[in-house]
Amino acid sequence: MMSVLIVENVIKYYRKTDVAALAGISFNVEQGEFFGLLGPNGSGKTTIISIICGLLKQTSGRIEVLNKNINAALALVPQEIALYPSLTLYENCYYFGKMYGLSKQLILERVKDVTKLVCLEEHLHQAINTYSGGMKRRANLALSLLNQPQLILLDEPTVHVDPLSRQMIFEGLSELNRQGATIIYTTHYMEEVEKLCSRVVIMDEGKIILEGTPQQLVADADNCKDLTEVFLKQIRQGQGHHVK
Repeated sequence: MMSVLIVENVIKYYRKTDVAALAGISFNVEQGEFFGLLGPNGSGKTTIISIICGLLKQTSGRIEVLNKNINAALALVPQEIALYPSLTLYENCYYFGKMYGLSKQLILERVKDVTKLVCLEEHLHQAINTYSGGMKRRANLALSLLNQPQLILLDEPTVHVDPLSRQMIFEGLSELNRQGATIIYTTHYMEEVEKLCSRVVIMDEGKIILEGTPQQLVADADNCKDLTEVFLKQIRQGQGHHVK
């Protein structure tokens, strides 16, 4: 397989602090993987995602996004809702589609595809400020998929989402992965990872403390029946029984 992301010994310090937000982390993501990036709040997940997307600059280390032989787009689905609330979903898609440089005809085609994927076809002409929280999350995802990205980074996309919307997001992401998209999924919900991800890294305090398949990590741990127990055991050991 070919790596679409290489993270090599990345260190990040924020201003006015001598504690590293990232303390020399390294991992690769292969083409077509559904890759989980896990950790408690404050572990460095959002920092590394922001660096990968170019929103932050690392203090040192190397990041290579998308092999030069791959003609593919990158998309970030942020924690925040990146939509104009007074506009409809269609109007948001049209506006951002034009920013991507898409033609009107292609925008119409892509809007049909992405709203079907997240089950919002019937709400396309409804203002975003009338959506429920879960619908806004699904609309956020739809907007990020307009330019058919091949590397998709999701930063805790199911926070404060109802069970139905969460399941719809899972199904949409699984379908994108089956179609060939590479997905990097950050969360602290272990059950989501076991359901979706083929390989994971677990972070804490800016370091990677475990890496492998969910099944492998559970099998290698003593007296742990699932990934949640593996995660809690590792975090407690690393923090002296203090979880952030």
